[in-house]
Amino acid sequence: WKSSRAWATVGYSFYTAVGRNKVTLYEVPGREDLLLAFPGHKVTALASVNVFQDWSLRPSLAFTSSRFAYTAADADGNFLDPTDLGPAFDLGLFVGKRDFVLKGFDLSAGVSNLLDQRLSYPQPYSSGHAPLPASGREYQLRVAYTLPMSGSGPKKP
Repeated sequence: WKSSRAWATVGYSFYTAVGRNKVTLYEVPGREDLLLAFPGHKVTALASVNVFQDWSLRPSLAFTSSRFAYTAADADGNFLDPTDLGPAFDLGLFVGKRDFVLKGFDLSAGVSNLLDQRLSYPQPYSSGHAPLPASGREYQLRVAYTLPMSGSGPKKP
């Protein structure tokens, strides 16, 4: 969706392993539809709203459904059943200004993982490694400059 003052985009991803997985190393016991580490559903959304002159507000969202990973072993070193890591939400919010000080000079600042969720990257097999931690809340500052285009095409010889 796009208008003169705002735009938004939404994405949805789905997968199923039903009837496709032939490798037991990747399976989630009792869940024929999922593979280790991968969510069955993912939703992403990004929007931008011009709030005042060249100032814009940009919220973002990434949601993943439950993922499963091996996170524990018994006293003999045998992996216990995979753990349901639950769904994950990654919210972001940025404010930007076009043509800040100079034409073509853009400045934006914001926060990703706004809720400071404990996001992780689980291993897609029983490797003995715990899920790798993702970044917590991050504050970012972005500066960009776009050189002006000269002419409207290649020069004639």
